[in-house]
Amino acid sequence: HLLLGEIDVAPANTGERAFSTVIHLVGLVVFSSFVSSLTEFMARIAEAKADSSREDAQVRQYMEDHQIPVKLTLQIANYRKHARRSTLRAKVPREQIEGLQDLPEALAVRLSAEVYMPSIMKHGFFSTFAKYKARCVASATHQMMNEVYITAGKDIFVKG
Repeated sequence: HLLLGEIDVAPANTGERAFSTVIHLVGLVVFSSFVSSLTEFMARIAEAKADSSREDAQVRQYMEDHQIPVKLTLQIANYRKHARRSTLRAKVPREQIEGLQDLPEALAVRLSAEVYMPSIMKHGFFSTFAKYKARCVASATHQMMNEVYITAGKDIFVKG
């Protein structure tokens, strides 16, 4: 009886009883596995929140111990909040993706062209050149371009 509600069908012989028992045991194992996965997921979320709370408490304690002004403390807290959000949405460069490291050269060139061509086609020279030598431009993007991601709030230039 795997459905909700009442049904009047029951196993009538030994084979049907064995089949019904096996189906119920499989259902029990599958449902138990689902509940176990859900419990593990919730435990990981709780652990991540606990780590974040511990880190926040340490920062607050440091600010109090060193009598950091409230304005600076709030600026730091705001930066940490935005940095945490941007880290969750950060793009991963191709060099850090193991599954893309051993691509054949032809596929790697095509992938580079798909990734970088939209950016360089905005420049008049490359858009004109690509009309005549698309493969050459694709190969050039593969050889000369790579990805650099800068997270929000990181200083690129600092007064010296």
